[in-house]
Amino acid sequence: MNTSVNLKTIPSDRALDDAHHLLHSALNAYRREQRNVRDSQASPQTCLEAVRDCLDAAACRGISLSVVVLGHWRTATTDLLGEGAERFLLGDVLTGGHGLTVLQREAHLLDTVDRDLLSGLSAKGATVKVVPGQATGVIVVGSELALVNSTRPGQSGAVRLLRDPDAVQALHQLTAVLHDVAADFDHWVASAALLDKDLMVEVLRMLCLGAKDETSARQMRVSVRSFRRHVAAIIKTLNVRSRFEAGLRIGQLAMASGLRPPGHLLDMPAEPGTD
Repeated sequence: MNTSVNLKTIPSDRALDDAHHLLHSALNAYRREQRNVRDSQASPQTCLEAVRDCLDAAACRGISLSVVVLGHWRTATTDLLGEGAERFLLGDVLTGGHGLTVLQREAHLLDTVDRDLLSGLSAKGATVKVVPGQATGVIVVGSELALVNSTRPGQSGAVRLLRDPDAVQALHQLTAVLHDVAADFDHWVASAALLDKDLMVEVLRMLCLGAKDETSARQMRVSVRSFRRHVAAIIKTLNVRSRFEAGLRIGQLAMASGLRPPGHLLDMPAEPGTD
């Protein structure tokens, strides 16, 4: 057996490095080209068709996808998917066995029609939550694609259709983080009703301060019995088990929705020595 080795056939370390560099450059060039092709500005109708094709392809593979809508519900869905967005999300998404999550921003701007619509979505199986921040429209479909409203002030509507895995994954992670800190929509509706009433806001403020019932009743100029009745109504409305949980729930809901500044309930200190 000939055990000799031709050293000329063995690539040097430098040659390997050069080959690796060329391969890396070629891959990056390919990725940039694909990204430019796959991530582009698109019309709402094109976006709707892209999402529908994505869901149909997943269904053929026996896979259910999660569709997340971030922003002001009506504006985000209409801007990104067109006028048929609501019908599509109720039909192709929910009825088609896929998951639908709505992360509603600027919830305090919702009118009665939108509130009823979101409550209806929740009743039909969608997850509806309230998150802080301004209403930039984003829709993420699993790890497959994402739609982003990239319109700037003074410009006409511009929707970006993203398929680049890194970009979609980043948006997916963003919505996951927001979902974890979001408040339940039904709880927010209950809290909004409370925070619209000055009397209930004052009761909540006293609860957050931890004042005794007698002190709270005296400051509010009501009887202790009336104060405790208001506290019981708040606990029932918020669906919590204690005064402490009521304070936590209100704080979470206020921060999530921007309905009132988080410190609003604590802007008046308790009288020194009253407890």
